[in-house]
Amino acid sequence: MELGRALVFLRRDGAPLPPGCAGHVGWGFQDGAGIYHFGSTENDGGKPHVPALGDNGAWHDAGSLKDTLAAMRSRRYDAYKFANFRSADPAAALAKIDEVESSGYLAIGNNCLDHAYRVLKAYGQPDLPWRVNHPSPNDWFALYNGELHNLMER
Repeated sequence: MELGRALVFLRRDGAPLPPGCAGHVGWGFQDGAGIYHFGSTENDGGKPHVPALGDNGAWHDAGSLKDTLAAMRSRRYDAYKFANFRSADPAAALAKIDEVESSGYLAIGNNCLDHAYRVLKAYGQPDLPWRVNHPSPNDWFALYNGELHNLMER
């Protein structure tokens, strides 16, 4: 196990609903070599259900922190939080990425938030907000215990 650094990204205007936007989240983490792995499940088609192995818009990439932030900014993410903790398992998180990317999409129970939660949980991040109690990505991001940074151009 090694020291962990996890990131959560937010697009506030994602998932528009009649009462307002639920939001959209992406994930990131640093491996032992200092490389950041990051991505999300975008569900660009907006379908409430995408079967397993279907095109759920999931993607991931790797690079420096600068590369990570530029990629997420280009995808219109507004903000991010990062958290450091004592022990991480990047290999488990990398394996979980493949699993969530092929798991399809379901508006409730298998969405961007569920996928981010599963990747970060596999990475070993403690004390993640419970997604069942906070199903809105905007609300979950607000409760995520990390240092907040703005991604929007100034």
